[in-house]
Amino acid sequence: MPTYTEQKPSSTMGNSALPCLCWLEVGVIELFLFGGLVTLAYLLHFTEIIPVVQQGFICQDIALSKPFAGPSEAVPWPVLYAMAFGAPVVLILVGELSPVLYQLGVGAMRDRAATAGQQGVPTFLRRLVKFTGLHLFGGCSALVLCGLGQVMTGSLAPYFLSVCSPNYTLLPVVSASPDGPSCVPATFITDDICDGSAEEVYNARRSFPSLHATLSWYAAVFMALYASSALCLRGTRLIQPLLVMGLLALAFLSAASRVTEYRSHAVDVLGGSVLGAAIAVYLVGILSFCLRICSVSLVSKIRLTKTTDPHITHGPF
Repeated sequence: MPTYTEQKPSSTMGNSALPCLCWLEVGVIELFLFGGLVTLAYLLHFTEIIPVVQQGFICQDIALSKPFAGPSEAVPWPVLYAMAFGAPVVLILVGELSPVLYQLGVGAMRDRAATAGQQGVPTFLRRLVKFTGLHLFGGCSALVLCGLGQVMTGSLAPYFLSVCSPNYTLLPVVSASPDGPSCVPATFITDDICDGSAEEVYNARRSFPSLHATLSWYAAVFMALYASSALCLRGTRLIQPLLVMGLLALAFLSAASRVTEYRSHAVDVLGGSVLGAAIAVYLVGILSFCLRICSVSLVSKIRLTKTTDPHITHGPF
């Protein structure tokens, strides 16, 4: 059986590995695109630089006259972001390190460095980087797509009229009422007549799709698919189904709380849920398959280089 001397990968191999997230080497283009994605997500959700489409509303619309619950929420924003970005990373870390720690405990740990062009990188570390990178990329993509949908549709929240505090005296036709000037019933108003807080009005114009529903269902479906396909749990067969059902139940409760608190319409929650789940299914399914194809292709190139390179020496058994 011929043996080969260790050879560092050529620059051609390194460049071919750049588009693959499964390696620890990430190309400049990938870092630039991910940085742009993070920046766009920040501008969409943490600033008011990007204007939102101003939708009109019907005078005294009951669907937009729900009370505003204020800053207190069933699922606060810090908890939402911790669940969406922190919990999957912890699950991936536990799932990838637990087999390694188990093997170390029984004394059967071997160096399974499936190098494929980068010697000395353990398999579990490459898997950890791959799954974590996929999750963070998907989370930022969900933020961007949801934010773009909100600013482009300008859908009004159920509590819009409560925070808008419309000044009906600015309308060309005003109806008299015992409580003061009012709009003519069933009139469609397109003018900006809000006297309420500018920040609250801006947020009330971004109802579809629901960001809570998008991030909750993205994280839940991503973790459920990871737990079902990549996480090996020893013990009873009910651990994985219970974990998956628990994740989906948490996502459903988080999304449903937006409707019960009159912060989003049911269609807003449904749209956000479908968006988040679709992103998770795509990343875990289609993109993971593409990464495996990329890995196999790169390994084939390395083996071909070892066969054709004249500098490779052959030795005894």
